[in-house]
Amino acid sequence: SPSDGEWEPAIPRHVAIIMDGNNRWAKRRGLPGPAGHRAGVEAVRGVLRACREHGVEVLTLFAFSSENWGRPQPEVRALLALLSRYLRSEVRELHKDGIRLRFIGQRTRFSERLRKLMLQSEQMTAANTGATVVIAVDYGGQWDIAQAAQKTGPARQGRKSAATGDYPGTDRPTHFHQRPSQAGSVYPHRR
Repeated sequence: SPSDGEWEPAIPRHVAIIMDGNNRWAKRRGLPGPAGHRAGVEAVRGVLRACREHGVEVLTLFAFSSENWGRPQPEVRALLALLSRYLRSEVRELHKDGIRLRFIGQRTRFSERLRKLMLQSEQMTAANTGATVVIAVDYGGQWDIAQAAQKTGPARQGRKSAATGDYPGTDRPTHFHQRPSQAGSVYPHRR
C-alpha cells in the first residue's frame, strides 16, 4: 500500500475477454455483421496497448467458440477470413513488440492453411518474453472440462483422465493440438 494512504489498484497478471456481441453491435448501427467483428479487432488493439502499458502479462481472447461453427456459412467464412487477415497483418508487429502469441483449443476443424498460419505465428513469437496473447479457438464446455481435468493430471501421474480418456504426461494422444507435456506455460518467464 502507498505510504500516503491513498488506495492503489492492483493490476491483474492475466486478463481474459470473451469476444461476444460484435454482431449485435453492428446490427444496432445498421451495419453488416462482419463490420462488428472488424470493430472488435480494432478494440483488441486498444486493450492490448493498455495491457502492455499497465504490465498485464497475459491477455486471453476467447475469439471463436465451437458454437460459432453453427452460424450462417457466410458469417463463419467472414470470421475465419478476419482471423487470417489479423494473423498476416499483426503477428510481425506483435513479434517486434516482444509479444508471444499462443493458440488454445481444437484446431482440427480449421483449414490446413489457417492451421499453418497459427503454427507459424506461434513459432515466430515463441521466444518473446514481453507479454503473451492467447487466442482461444474452437473451444466450448467440453473443452473447458477437459482442460480442468488435464490441469490435475500431473498430480495424478499415470492415471487415466476421466474427462478426455487420455493419459496425462504420456505420448498417448489428447483431444487438443498439443500434449499436456508440450503445452508449456502461458507465462513465458516461468518455464
